[in-house]
Amino acid sequence: MAKALTINSSLQELSLANNDIGNEGAFTIASALTLNSTLTILDLSRNGIGSEVDDALSGTQFDEKAIFALSEVLKINSTLSNLNLSGNKIGFTGANSLSEALALNSTLNSLHLAYNSILSEGAIALANALKINSTLNYLYLGNNFIHSNGANSIADALQFNSTLTHLDISRNEISSDEAISTALKANSTLTLLNLNNNFLVHDDEGVIPEALKINSTL
Repeated sequence: MAKALTINSSLQELSLANNDIGNEGAFTIASALTLNSTLTILDLSRNGIGSEVDDALSGTQFDEKAIFALSEVLKINSTLSNLNLSGNKIGFTGANSLSEALALNSTLNSLHLAYNSILSEGAIALANALKINSTLNYLYLGNNFIHSNGANSIADALQFNSTLTHLDISRNEISSDEAISTALKANSTLTLLNLNNNFLVHDDEGVIPEALKINSTL
């Protein structure tokens, strides 16, 4: 498949979801993308990319080779608009690599990173990228254990970002909504915000409902 991508000049969408291609498979796909100029949608979800591997000293570690290669591709690729990496285990190191790429990439429109254990550190890195990136419209970060620290950083980034329209930070054990509320008062581009299954207090008089009285896009 990777070899075919290097010579194909017509394929625009490729889904390899749930195929257990692992890090080696993802690495070869990433290498092929450096020579491909037509693919716009790539789905590598649920493939064991970045999965923990045995390490003699620490017991486990994340294999970073594949996600690093994909990140390097995003820095130079000018055709890919939709990348789905949900259901892998890229961890916060993988999120850091992708964040560096997002700061340089000018074509990616949609990024799916749900179920990747990026933690608050990964969310903070992505938030920094959002302050710079001007093309991403859809960002899915559900079920990543980003907690309130990660959510607060992303909320802060929303005050600077003017392109993101859809943000999913559901199922992340978020308990603080002050930063989110502040962001919603300032942001004028977000049209969908998914906060399902967090630890936020449901109160009609709370800070988020108050922010929604000011926000005119959600």
